[in-house]
Amino acid sequence: MSTRQLSRLDISPEIRERLRRCGFLTARDVLTATPLDLQEIADISFTAAHELIQIVCAQTVPPFVTALSLLHRDRNETLGISSGLPTLDDVFGGGLPIGTIIELVGGAGVGKSQFCATAAAREAMPKTQGGRGGSVIYIDAERKFSALRLAEIMNSLAARFALPSTVDYNMVVNQSIPDEAQIPAALARVTVLNPRSSDELLDVVQNLDSTVLRVGARLVILDSIAALARADFAYRGGGVVRGLD
Repeated sequence: MSTRQLSRLDISPEIRERLRRCGFLTARDVLTATPLDLQEIADISFTAAHELIQIVCAQTVPPFVTALSLLHRDRNETLGISSGLPTLDDVFGGGLPIGTIIELVGGAGVGKSQFCATAAAREAMPKTQGGRGGSVIYIDAERKFSALRLAEIMNSLAARFALPSTVDYNMVVNQSIPDEAQIPAALARVTVLNPRSSDELLDVVQNLDSTVLRVGARLVILDSIAALARADFAYRGGGVVRGLD
């Protein structure tokens, strides 16, 4: 059973509030109750109560896997995500390592956002075009994310693998690229979140686990962790003052 807070799960806010009033705060509370209990507490139908249990279960209980799928996963994840820089990949032992947190530090204009976009492209593109075919969550705190630039990177990556070498970016917008290009499908695997304040960013992070499960993300990018803090807080006289805007 999970002790994950119901506030972090993707369920109806109205039902969540009814459960909270009765002391149901975690997934464990819901999963140890019967549909009849939930029907009475949340004032919902028996069918809705059963569906609520299934929804909470789907977001908290790890899915079953077979030994064959684990073997395929281990083979596919032996190497990390390529950064596009062979020297850097060698430092990491074969690409950005899986299951880790990597922080990029550097001055403005050194290419941190470009690096993030390249990592997103290499994760989302199909394996036949130099990628990994996975889903990506891109948290755009800088509000400078460019889907056009990401499509350009993907097109460049595809060109290296002798598949469609050019893409009309007006066609990207109109979703009329030939199916064999596969770039629209790769772009659809990148989920972009746009928090507008530090509080919204905190909400995004707190609910990240359910978002990852919902979209099946294998890579999460936050660009950048300091942007909203700079916008929300002003430093004056050695203290921190919340910005009025």
